[in-house]
Amino acid sequence: VLKGPLHQATVFHDYNDNGVLDQGEPSTLTAEDGSYTLAKAQNAPEIYSVVVQMGANTVDYGSGESYAASSVGLKGSPDGGVVTPMTTIHEHAKGESDGAIAPAVLSKALGLPESVNILTFNSHAAGVDKALAHEVETIAQHLMTMKLLVAETIVGSSAEIISNQLAEEIALDALV
Repeated sequence: VLKGPLHQATVFHDYNDNGVLDQGEPSTLTAEDGSYTLAKAQNAPEIYSVVVQMGANTVDYGSGESYAASSVGLKGSPDGGVVTPMTTIHEHAKGESDGAIAPAVLSKALGLPESVNILTFNSHAAGVDKALAHEVETIAQHLMTMKLLVAETIVGSSAEIISNQLAEEIALDALV
């Protein structure tokens, strides 16, 4: 059982890294507390991402904010255990020409303590320091808001028709 920040969201293993749930890619819906169980399939490639797609009933577990009309999605590593805005930035940076940002470097850039590994830190886990969890969740909310605002601004102000997916990519490029 893994934990994510959203409930009523679709989680899937993105084998071809296209950000779309394709036939043959395992998927599930998150529970009320953002948890989900999704086993690695035998036909899974060696490298793939875990993607969280928002739906009509998607609500942020921590803030209660609805992402129903949003194109914002999240990505994580199947080995990390959490899918958050921080893991999304980390996964996106892997595909950039500069390469991946080390988790410790990204954590430091976001102003988080060195003790926080953004790939595994679960702010909703039992026994987690509440002050630290609040700090991480606050940063996560700021990142989600920035990503959403940038992507929606690009779509809304474009003279051409730009897809939500392309706008998301541009927003992530800006955050990276």
